Amino acid sequence: MKPIGRSSGSGQAADGCAAAAVTPAAAAVRPRIQSCESARLEDIIGVSPVASVSTSTIVAGPTAPAASQRNVAEQLSAQLRQAVTSADTMETLQSSIARVLADTGQADLVGWFQPAGNRIGEDSQLTVWHGSSDTPADIDELARTALQNETSVCQTSAAHTLSLLPVTPAQACLVVRQPTEIARGNALSLEYIAAVLAARQTETRRDLAERAARQSAALVELLSLVACESGERQGQQRLVDELQRHLQADSVILGTHEATRPVCRVRAISNTPEIDRHAPRTQRLEAVLQESTARAEASMWPAAAAEQRYALLAHEQLAADSGWQSVLACPLRAESGEMVGSLVVGLSAKNTGRPTAGAIAAPVDAPTTGAIDVAATDVPQADPAATAAQHLNFLRAASRSVGTTVAALRRSHQSAFARWWQSCRRKLRGNTGMAVLVGMTLLAAVALIPMDYRVRCEAQLQPVSRRYVAAPFDAPLKNCLVDPGDIVRAGQTLARLDGREVRWELAGLRADMKKAEKEHSAHLSRQAFGEAAVARHEVERLRNRSGLLADREQNLEVRSPIDGVVVMGNLRDREGVPLEMGQSLFEIAPLDQLVMEVGIPEDDIPYVEAGMTIRLRLHALPATPVEATIVRIHPRAELRDNDNVFVAEAVLDNSDQTLRPGMKGAALVSTGRRPLGWNLLHKPVAHVAGWLGW
Repeated sequence: MKPIGRSSGSGQAADGCAAAAVTPAAAAVRPRIQSCESARLEDIIGVSPVASVSTSTIVAGPTAPAASQRNVAEQLSAQLRQAVTSADTMETLQSSIARVLADTGQADLVGWFQPAGNRIGEDSQLTVWHGSSDTPADIDELARTALQNETSVCQTSAAHTLSLLPVTPAQACLVVRQPTEIARGNALSLEYIAAVLAARQTETRRDLAERAARQSAALVELLSLVACESGERQGQQRLVDELQRHLQADSVILGTHEATRPVCRVRAISNTPEIDRHAPRTQRLEAVLQESTARAEASMWPAAAAEQRYALLAHEQLAADSGWQSVLACPLRAESGEMVGSLVVGLSAKNTGRPTAGAIAAPVDAPTTGAIDVAATDVPQADPAATAAQHLNFLRAASRSVGTTVAALRRSHQSAFARWWQSCRRKLRGNTGMAVLVGMTLLAAVALIPMDYRVRCEAQLQPVSRRYVAAPFDAPLKNCLVDPGDIVRAGQTLARLDGREVRWELAGLRADMKKAEKEHSAHLSRQAFGEAAVARHEVERLRNRSGLLADREQNLEVRSPIDGVVVMGNLRDREGVPLEMGQSLFEIAPLDQLVMEVGIPEDDIPYVEAGMTIRLRLHALPATPVEATIVRIHPRAELRDNDNVFVAEAVLDNSDQTLRPGMKGAALVSTGRRPLGWNLLHKPVAHVAGWLGW
């Protein structure tokens, strides 16, 4: 840039202003100045001071500034140097420059003008540091000329001079409007101000670049540590722990979306190995995660704008319940743009007020580009709101990288089928026709998979053979010693009969027999052989009857003929009741083998035949399935539990005697492998065909 105050000639005044002689080069510039009513500031002041008026008439001024003007310039220069030396921030420097130019330089407008760029919808902006924004309409063209030529440009009139000094690092111009007489003597001061602003902009950008580099290094290190973890859960926990340490936050929470539902669940909390899913705090955190992903943009509580407060109710509630001064939330997206989850950071007053080393200074509403953004804003780091904004900018800048890492963790620990399914979902999303075609193809392929067709039936265990125990003679029942279900051995006493009547009758027969014997002897002594023969027969009859009753007296106990279980015979309530000879008292069944009776539904009987395998799961032994083979199927249907079924029999070995007759269960009859579609649809199709009369 050509310094203000230097002419095209060889001479120069000792006080910093140009000599009065006009060189040919300067004369060549004059027609351009006259035509556009604007010129470079050094051409106006340094060669022969002129003023550009609305009538395009060039008026020459004095060849050198007056003494009063030199005093003003010296005073302005001294105050500017003092202001630059004492200013520690960009805001302080801007305020000091505006105050000095307004007080000493008599400027009625001091501002910062940034022309519009090439982006659609972007407008030129004039930031007024002092005065009003009443500027000429062609200030945009003047600023572009100054930036393009990298030289100062002014527009002068009889009363005021509008000076635009380019600050190349910021692609903006310093705008100063002063009285023309004052502007003639402080050109070098304005040039000095522009140089100071350019240097400060360069320094600020350098500091921000260093901070961005440190944050980038921290982010790379963080992602490297997360990638080194052995599992998804460990990687997520390492991520929140390292972020909590780096940001010096109270807590950092990571939430991710579930694979089947768009719900963001808490996956990791810093310094918290175990998460209570039913705790109220966890539910409040998930509400904040849902709110963040629904808004799809970084958010901070307290809200910067009043209109955003109603969209951050969950943030407000979490801050109130946790005692945090600030709650930051940033959604995470993978490199493909897919929403992965969200990060929530809680900051208390002690953390938001602490300076953060290497924090990024950037406006809160800066766009997310996937890289760490920097902006020329020098914010005091001790300000809690500024610290929270810096943390939010870091989260916004790192969201794409962290989201990609979280998605990679999930994919790396998924099964091959899960990864294939996720890939298919991404490819078919938005393509309805292709999705329908693929779905029908998969459905047809699944329908052709051969599967074993199993008939579900009800089963009951029955004994292979049965032995009935009956009353040997007429006698009252004295007592019953067994109950149904008891296991008995051969020869074990089952019941006892009352023998009092037998003994009474036996005693009478014995007395009658002695009487008959005496009569027989008397008839023989009288030689009445006919009567003696009749008496002898009576003795024989009574002797046989006595023998029968004696045998009954010896067999009053009813015993089991075989080993088995008492299937029937509950006689305890019939003790003392007379029994009739031949009356069935007990039913004994052996336990070494049992018959499983399976009721085959009549609509499945065409697919069941002898030799097929039955898998039985008894209600009494659900953890011990039993397998058997169908021995025979009854040719006649029976009615069981209001269902018409065909009974199939299978023999079960019960050498360990764990099974009991009468046990029930559910049985599956394996009928062979058929296509899955046939297994599921053959009955509905048959019913529909029958209803249609086919």
